[in-house]
Amino acid sequence: MTGVNAASKSWGCQGFAPLRPPSEEHMKLAQYFSREADRLEAESRRHQELASEYRHSPISQAMAVKNPMGPRTAVHCDFFAKAADQSAQKARGLAADHQQMATEAEN
Repeated sequence: MTGVNAASKSWGCQGFAPLRPPSEEHMKLAQYFSREADRLEAESRRHQELASEYRHSPISQAMAVKNPMGPRTAVHCDFFAKAADQSAQKARGLAADHQQMATEAEN
């Protein structure tokens, strides 16, 4: 027995499809993390826009006095914009890492 079939039988994994090449798996992960970073950056922009709107809203400013982290306050939106930005940066880093691993796995 040689190749994947031999490994499948020796590991008791009959009936399972062979794994994708590591480079393909890393590329899929790189694409996923890149899309996730795009989504998080859009979320951050939306919170930044809302924070700006809430800073100019007398109702929101009054609400912020009573509940500074309330859902319709600039502080709330600033907090989530920053958190989404940080998460997007991490996702971009993971995408780059997996892109590099895919390149290395092909060689």
